[in-house]
Amino acid sequence: MLLPTRFSSMILRMKKIIFIAFLTFSINCATAWVDNCAQFNDSEQSCRDNHCIYTTLGCIPCANGQYAKDNKCESCTNIPNGATATGPGTAADNCPWTISCNEKHKVDGKLGCVPCAGNEWAPATTIRFDGENYWNGDFPDDPLTPETSEYTYCTPVPVKIILKRNRGDNTQKEWWAYCMNGFSYTNDPSGSDGWKQDPGADSIPENPNWSKKFTGYFTEATGGTKYFNVLGRREAGINACTFTTPETTLYAQWEPASYTVEYYYKEDDNSTYMLQTCTIDQSCPVREPNKTDLPADKGKYFDFWYCFEGCDHIDDDSQKKLSLTDDIDTKIMSNFPDKDKDLASPPKLKLIAIIGDCPKGYYCDDNGPHPCPLGATTDGAGKESIKDCIMVPGTGGTKFCTDNGTNCFTLPSNKNLHYNPPTATAVR
Repeated sequence: MLLPTRFSSMILRMKKIIFIAFLTFSINCATAWVDNCAQFNDSEQSCRDNHCIYTTLGCIPCANGQYAKDNKCESCTNIPNGATATGPGTAADNCPWTISCNEKHKVDGKLGCVPCAGNEWAPATTIRFDGENYWNGDFPDDPLTPETSEYTYCTPVPVKIILKRNRGDNTQKEWWAYCMNGFSYTNDPSGSDGWKQDPGADSIPENPNWSKKFTGYFTEATGGTKYFNVLGRREAGINACTFTTPETTLYAQWEPASYTVEYYYKEDDNSTYMLQTCTIDQSCPVREPNKTDLPADKGKYFDFWYCFEGCDHIDDDSQKKLSLTDDIDTKIMSNFPDKDKDLASPPKLKLIAIIGDCPKGYYCDDNGPHPCPLGATTDGAGKESIKDCIMVPGTGGTKFCTDNGTNCFTLPSNKNLHYNPPTATAVR
């Protein structure tokens, strides 16, 4: 179908207008990148020699972040991640760019803005590259000479360590870790205390009471990883650079304290004694004496242990007596009126063996007290042999029976008969 002549002419005029507009737009855009490319429209070679590309529209520059190669625009390779290209380059590695990074970020030539570690700091900064030199926005007259690919650096700064007592009123101490220098209770590296490799004794928490003992500082109130031991010294693998956050909280942990019980056999401290280690709030049975250490006197026996030191809190003297069936923690330690007493450590208990005469009705040999046989007794205390047991006559004498009591006879007597162990049992 043929169009009318007037209509065809109008279409041709519109195409011409569109082409001229496109050419004008392209030239305007091109001249926005590099002002001098249009000066080399006279020859293709001159255009290429000046890092432009030669097209039907004339000599034009590449876009920002590109460079001319073989009369084509290629992407530059030197622009950091996140940076803004500010013009075309003359080669792959010299396109101009600019980048702004916030505080606590360093500027890396490839990665762009890189966050500092928690124990490091860097100022907010703007870095630009003009194709020849690198410039720090804070120092516009002093070009940078960056090492490797980093244009600014993160530098270590002191970070806070909170040491919680984790007991009682849960008071806390504040310390500082400085990756370059160590530890200090002040964040001023020039302070009189200086910086040291371990917090040491000054970091140890005050013990609110002696019933528990400090075991170290951990990352959790219960469990966790130990960072400092009971002396405030670092555990293996821990140092000032371990602390990578602006603030770290560590918790003191505690365990029941132990106390010592000393057993004496005589009143002087140089006598033979036994040692026993017990734990607060845990069962601690009284120990039996070593029979070889007891007095060798016949008719004597071990009666009980008596607490003569460390039991001042007990007013009732009878409560200081400990038989072999007693528990020390229950009878002595639990009776402290206040375990928050201001003592550096639990008291040391000293017990002495009380030796008494063998009681009436018993005889005492090297193996301790023994009751006289049924129907027999003694005529007093301090007896040492079964032969000291006597049979006291009844009204009609002393009656003897077999074990089952079926066959009995009476031996007329008005005197005590000493027991001489046969098979019969004396009955009054």
